[in-house]
Amino acid sequence: METGDEYKAIFLAEAEQQQAELEALFLQLEASPERKDLWAPIFRLTHTLKGNAMGLGYEGIAAVSHLLEDYFKALQAGEFPLWPDDIALFLRSSDLLSDLIAAIRTEEKLAYKGFSTKLKVALRKAKKRENRVEALPTSEEKEAPKEPAENLSAPRDIRLSDHLKVPVERLTQLLNLVGELSIEKDRLMLEDQQEKGNDYRFLTLHRLSTELQYQIMQLRMSELQLLFAKYPRILSDLCRQTGKKARLEIRGGQTEIDRNLLPVIADALQHLLRNAMSHGIEKPEERLLAGKEEVGTLLLQARTNKDQVVIELTDDGAGVDRKKIEQKLIELGWLTAAQLAKLSDEECFEYLFKSGFSSASELTDLAGRGVGLDAVRNALQSLGGKLSLSTVLGKGSTFCLQMPYSMAMRTVLLFEQGGQSFALPIDMADLVLSIRRKSLEWVGQNWMCNYEGDFYPIRALAQVFGQKKEGIAELDAEAELQLLLLHYGDQRMALWVDRLQQQKEIFERKLAPPLDQHPLFRRAAILGNGEVCLLLTIDTLFEDFKRERDA
Repeated sequence: METGDEYKAIFLAEAEQQQAELEALFLQLEASPERKDLWAPIFRLTHTLKGNAMGLGYEGIAAVSHLLEDYFKALQAGEFPLWPDDIALFLRSSDLLSDLIAAIRTEEKLAYKGFSTKLKVALRKAKKRENRVEALPTSEEKEAPKEPAENLSAPRDIRLSDHLKVPVERLTQLLNLVGELSIEKDRLMLEDQQEKGNDYRFLTLHRLSTELQYQIMQLRMSELQLLFAKYPRILSDLCRQTGKKARLEIRGGQTEIDRNLLPVIADALQHLLRNAMSHGIEKPEERLLAGKEEVGTLLLQARTNKDQVVIELTDDGAGVDRKKIEQKLIELGWLTAAQLAKLSDEECFEYLFKSGFSSASELTDLAGRGVGLDAVRNALQSLGGKLSLSTVLGKGSTFCLQMPYSMAMRTVLLFEQGGQSFALPIDMADLVLSIRRKSLEWVGQNWMCNYEGDFYPIRALAQVFGQKKEGIAELDAEAELQLLLLHYGDQRMALWVDRLQQQKEIFERKLAPPLDQHPLFRRAAILGNGEVCLLLTIDTLFEDFKRERDA
């Protein structure tokens, strides 16, 4: 990297952080306009950003930062009072700074002089104000727009820096491990011709390589706070656009996840947040009539669960009305009243994630659930994630995202079918089982495996792939079947395979065309013997099986 590129990279990393801090301070000022203690840190940030930008010739960033600096210098000097229009202008300035910083990465030219002129004019007018406060609302007194927009404006892209701050200690650990690996490699080369009996050296090599893998994976981890910090601003805009009032509580921002997953999670959460504000959270007067506080609450929280990260977005809004979902399903001709009566709430709400459910007509009475949820779920599932909904009518809804901790490494169950190795995530399997044909039961229209009182309908993987395989009824009573007992939500399945192998940690790889378009295959891995192992998409397995059983 040339020196100029190094300075550019350093500037961008710092500028993105400074812009994020500025926006957070502007949002605090919007929530509590009386807080003059925020003026000084805003002034310092704009001064620093201006100086750094001027040093590298980024005129647009320098100009906007300079004007903001002048604004807050005048405020601190008591030259004029802060008015509501000022704060709106500050937030627009933050947007422009974000766009200008992003334009440096893409080497685009972005106009800024028109907005700079607006800032200059606004500052000039502000200095002519009388020294009084004009209807600055407190966080409790903010009034919603009298005529909220019917449609939300297009969402702004959530930009995430492609640079990471890596602690020196982690780099030192990596260098030390690489050094030890080099020493161990040289030792093995020298001892290659010796007799067996020194197998301990392979254990040492394994330990070092495992530790190196772990440390490198840690470098790809980012705290979710990096992403969560973007949503207060989005919520602020949505409140203005919808005429509703809401606060966002964030918990678990220190939870770490593979940084490569953040863009998909960012899009999913932004979509869910917009849905919650557009249709979930009620208008202030409606909330008061329902006995709720006029300010709605959204809770965004994250936690780890084994090798998964769980992210939940909860609102205390209207919830989902099952009766209206049923009405829509009947109108679409998807189900009859008799079929609907047999569905649990969870099964009924699953139709909100079906393609075409919401596109048939507007579902504003359904609290917006279903608008594009199929696309959100598909995006998450493509990376090994899950999306589910729980809701209570009149109380609110919770969307739960479950994502793998790392895109690189997964713990899976390996098995073989037709001479090819396949894998499924370990957390989807209840048990692996070798069972005799005589122990199976025929229930309804399916062969079942009864395990501790739970019935698992059996599905042959050979049938999924269109391979010829002897049916269960034709098998000898003593014949053994290799089964994987799987679950997906409240559904169960016993997957019948040729041979069960082992539990293993694998490094996932993207699939090459045309396999990357196959709905059954999600990712791939290279095994120790050089064989390619395909990771199955479990939701597709269950959906196909359900369609076959319902047909």
